[in-house]
Amino acid sequence: MNRRNLIFHSLTPLTAMLLGAACVFAFAQGAQRPAPAQPAFNPLRAEKDIEVGKYYMRKGDVDAAIDRFQDATQARPNLAEAYLLLGGAQEKKGLKAKAIASYVRYLEILPHADNAKKIRARIARLKEETAHETAASRSN
Repeated sequence: MNRRNLIFHSLTPLTAMLLGAACVFAFAQGAQRPAPAQPAFNPLRAEKDIEVGKYYMRKGDVDAAIDRFQDATQARPNLAEAYLLLGGAQEKKGLKAKAIASYVRYLEILPHADNAKKIRARIARLKEETAHETAASRSN
């Protein structure tokens, strides 16, 4: 008789039952742990999120587009296109501070992009508009 069978046969029925119940309980506890909602890095999902976000922008649903572009930035944090599109959608929605942050992140990833000069000008314009709005709200 091998060692495993010797251990199994040496257990009393009560011990075997308790051991079996402990295994079932441990398995059930493991099954109750929530699975992660989405993996942290998923380039294919990021590409799909961008595609769907562009669709929402064409349809005029800016809020849904922002959600999808944000999902893309989470799925692939160094995907510059996602930040550029997110900034554009946030700007269209009037979320100037968030748009500035998205554009800045885009330039951090691609500092020498073909449109970098245009994006820097856009950031400067948004900062100026934000400053004017802040000054106007203080004077009221």
